[in-house]
Amino acid sequence: MITTLAFWKGAFERLLKTFIQAFLAAALVGGVDDIAGIGLTDLNWLGSVNIAGLAAFISLCTSVLNATFVAGVPMVPATVVDAAGNIVGDRAPALPPQEQAPGRAMIGEKGPEL
Repeated sequence: MITTLAFWKGAFERLLKTFIQAFLAAALVGGVDDIAGIGLTDLNWLGSVNIAGLAAFISLCTSVLNATFVAGVPMVPATVVDAAGNIVGDRAPALPPQEQAPGRAMIGEKGPEL
């Protein structure tokens, strides 16, 4: 999974979101006593970038260590469907089954005779 484009797109998206969130939190909360008196020069820019960079690195490490997760694609453990179409296994699929197009066989089913 780590070699797929979908993995790296998801990992980069999570990394970027984490960086922005951590940067804003550190910049806006980091030692400012009077919120009305905040100026651009009053913020600790370098400290905020350091904190955000560390948070982004941890986000990337989490993505690599959990490489089987791809955003938007639920991971369902080996779900087996019996001949009657009933789900057999630990859990039901996370997404509802899509309707089958007429004349098209699902995976594992025999298609129409030609």
